[in-house]
Amino acid sequence: MDLYPFGTTMYLSSLAGCAAATALARPNLVLAGAARTAMLLIGVLFSSPSDIQDAAQKWRDLGKDIKDYRNDLTAASLDLDDEKLKGMGKEEYEAAYKKFCEELDKCESANTGIGDGLDQVAKISFTTAAIILTGVITLGTVAAFTKITIALPAVNAGAQAVATGYAKLFVKALKKIVVQNGKVWKIAAIIAFGVATLMQMMVLSGKIKSPTDAPDFTQAAIEGLPQDPKATGSQPMSGYQSMPSMGGLF
Repeated sequence: MDLYPFGTTMYLSSLAGCAAATALARPNLVLAGAARTAMLLIGVLFSSPSDIQDAAQKWRDLGKDIKDYRNDLTAASLDLDDEKLKGMGKEEYEAAYKKFCEELDKCESANTGIGDGLDQVAKISFTTAAIILTGVITLGTVAAFTKITIALPAVNAGAQAVATGYAKLFVKALKKIVVQNGKVWKIAAIIAFGVATLMQMMVLSGKIKSPTDAPDFTQAAIEGLPQDPKATGSQPMSGYQSMPSMGGLF
């Protein structure tokens, strides 16, 4: 059973729990302040594990599409008649074919790597949501206990001290999680920037066409060969996905 869709629910429940704890903590200003701080930190950590997981799968699917296209290209190349290619730029074709396949392999590896990386980010997001919800439930419990024991001064004094101490520890733990997760988001951003840079370099070097440029298939025409009269316009390659998102990370 896929539990990732519950990740967002856990974050929202934690935010609601902090709001309730803030109300229950009054008149303990330290406890109420800690609950409000926890709410702000949870807002910083808020993310959707399921959306990140979906984005990861789309990146892997794109990598698979590139691999399938590479295999189709290889199969088509094997079907070429070597005798007919002689004297028609066979060496140039083989060199270009080899270089193009190398670039396709790089793209496939990059897309698959992004998908695997986003999977780890989704796992971290879900685990964080579960840990936070557990801590907020405990925070709400101790805040409620201080409210219940308010009519018992001797008991309430101890309850207030325990609740305040726990709230401070919880906020400290949340700050540590924010720092640790921040490193993960930074790594994800670096990966995304690296892939974008790689694509841009390939466009500038002429290895791939910019998405805004229509392909000019007339460049591949060889004089003296019969031409298909229907193939006068540019036809987009179908069956392959466009570049997916990062799951709302950026």
